[in-house]
Amino acid sequence: MMQGIGSEQVQPHFTIGDVGNNGSETPPPSGASIEFQEIAHTHSQPHHDDRASLLHPDTTSVLSAAQLPLPASPVDEAQSGAAGASSSSGSPSPNASFYQLAYYKCYFDVDTFQILGRIRRAAFPFLGTFYTDSDPNPDLYGPFWICTTLVFFMAAAGNFANYLQFINDSSKPASDSGSGSTPSSEEPSVWTYDFKKVTLAATMFYGWISLIPLLVYCAFLRIGREEGAPAKGLVELASLFGYSLVTLLPVCLLCIAPISLLRWIAVSTSFAFSSFFLVRNIGVDVHNRNVLPVIACVVGLNLAAAIGIKFYFFDF
Repeated sequence: MMQGIGSEQVQPHFTIGDVGNNGSETPPPSGASIEFQEIAHTHSQPHHDDRASLLHPDTTSVLSAAQLPLPASPVDEAQSGAAGASSSSGSPSPNASFYQLAYYKCYFDVDTFQILGRIRRAAFPFLGTFYTDSDPNPDLYGPFWICTTLVFFMAAAGNFANYLQFINDSSKPASDSGSGSTPSSEEPSVWTYDFKKVTLAATMFYGWISLIPLLVYCAFLRIGREEGAPAKGLVELASLFGYSLVTLLPVCLLCIAPISLLRWIAVSTSFAFSSFFLVRNIGVDVHNRNVLPVIACVVGLNLAAAIGIKFYFFDF
């Protein structure tokens, strides 16, 4: 063996437990110095099964792709959120009294999609029932803003129709009173806004969603469920009567035109749609003699309101 000049004899170092190619531990050769290497134990000693899985990774259990949990889609999250909201909202807070605002908070906890869906079902009542399984809870948000919008919309449309009629009458030439008559010295009339229309519209529509449902609710309590009265709450009745006014919004636009036949058609169609909506969704048997007078009164009041709207707001 050749030995380098000035070189020191290097002894091999072995660590106890060296593993050979065949998996068996190789003992240190004779005459070799043995050194012990200290290893910092930062984790607990692996189990025998874990050590075997490290040596043989092909034997470890691997989850298949079908067993991995899939993330929820945005549609599922939206549906679950809407279902949770509908289940949580719908009953007043048990810690609030009826004279506190917190008591009515649940009746204003609605979103835009719910309001638009209910407006569509109220405008076209023959498409289905108003309260569905996915949207069963009544609300007061929609009826309040429908009435508020209708008050100013009806008053503005009535005054605008009156203004168009005033322009039409002013453009007509004055008829001669006879031969030799002198021209009239009176000043031309000036059109003025009728603010009473706002007051009357507010009284009519807010009374429709508050006073009329209260009377119907008291009548159903007087009749009793044993006699065939529907189990409708006061808030549910107020919501139905409020959404029944949706059909009057296009009536305001159509009645601006100075055509009497068009106005009668618009008002009559609105009356028919709203009456059908109320009778269908109140849930009464029209053949029941006990509740038939109540339904007749509701339809009669609706007819009176339609005629009053035609003659007060759009008859010039």
